[in-house]
This record gives sequence, C-alpha cells and structure tokens, in this order.
Amino acid sequence: MVRELPRTLCFLNFRGSQILLSAPFGPTKDLQASRNLAIGELTMRVPDCLAAYEVLRSRGAEFITPPVEWGDEIRAFFHDPDGHLLEIVETREAPE
Repeated sequence: MVRELPRTLCFLNFRGSQILLSAPFGPTKDLQASRNLAIGELTMRVPDCLAAYEVLRSRGAEFITPPVEWGDEIRAFFHDPDGHLLEIVETREAPE
C-alpha cells in the first residue's frame, strides 16, 4: 500500500521495519499535553501500538500520553533518555 502523507520526506524500509522521515511541524491534538513543541521526531511503525506501549512502559519509557486514535492510526509519543521525541504508530486499513 502506498500513501502520501503531508510533510513526509521519505519512508526507509529495512528488515521488516520502517522509519518515517518528516518535516517539522507544530503539535497535533495528541501532543498538546506536551510543553515542548516538536521540531523533529523518529516514528516507528508497529503492528500493535497498545502492546508496544505496554512493553516500552514496562521497560521504563515515560509516555507523553497513552495511545491515541488519530484517523486510521493509533499513536503514542515518548522521549528517549536524551530528550528526543519518539513515536510509535499502528496503521489500520480504512474500511471500504
């Protein structure tokens, strides 16, 4: 499936993983709880956002919000130990 996303520079696909490179933009409704505006982020596509969220939380990740439904995606944001913004996202196929 090929999708065009606004502000997307490219997708990097390797060994079953995908990294989305995107141009910076302001906060979205699921990031409004964050006091820091996003100027860049690393997005990691996962098959099950809630499961990934639970595993990462159990390993010490501190999320900005729990997973949030955003159109045909479920997303959750957190910071790495150096303060970089990271996102996990599950994409669901839209019903036809």
